[in-house]
Amino acid sequence: MSSRVLSGLCVGLFLWVSSGFANPITVLNSSFESPSCGSVAPVTCAPANWALTGVSGALLPATTAWDSIPDGVQVGFANLGTLTQNLAVNLAPDTTYTLSVWLSRRTTEGQVFSPEIDLLAGSTVLLAMDNSNPGGAAPTTNTDGTYNWVDWTMSWKSPDSGAIIGQALSISLGSAASQTDFDNVSLSGTTSAPEPGMFLLIGGGLIGLGLRRRFAN
Repeated sequence: MSSRVLSGLCVGLFLWVSSGFANPITVLNSSFESPSCGSVAPVTCAPANWALTGVSGALLPATTAWDSIPDGVQVGFANLGTLTQNLAVNLAPDTTYTLSVWLSRRTTEGQVFSPEIDLLAGSTVLLAMDNSNPGGAAPTTNTDGTYNWVDWTMSWKSPDSGAIIGQALSISLGSAASQTDFDNVSLSGTTSAPEPGMFLLIGGGLIGLGLRRRFAN
């Protein structure tokens, strides 16, 4: 094995390992497309895989509600209510979780924009996005009077150990006041890079392989 090839392998392994391991976490019915609320808009229905409280659900909006929707034709909404999904995964140690939610608001004048978005482990709130701690900019109006959609994203890193580790993860989408609309919900977990000893083992193994190949020749 030439020194150039060996160096290339070392660099490639370093970049691969040091970046951590990002894994998407399944959010069922993440864009509120199931079931179909109907064909005549606007109309609401109960979205599959989400538990509802208060005034909340899925919405097939009228074509004049928004210029476009982030994904599909239906969105989720909460008006002094919540949409909650228990995920089929538990909190892992030393992992950075990143939650992304697209959101907008009603076109009705005078409505208050007050989203409440939480990622929880059991009953413990890991991260919260709201007007006091937003994950992005607030929706603004388009020239035709409709609101645009904005992507709110926030990350949280779990500890190495503790009672919270192993608790079931869940997502809660709500509104403390007037209607907030949601779409294209996603969550990922990124494990931290291995300890420095891992790099030494990898490097030592590559060097040993190179030496063996050299003496074999």
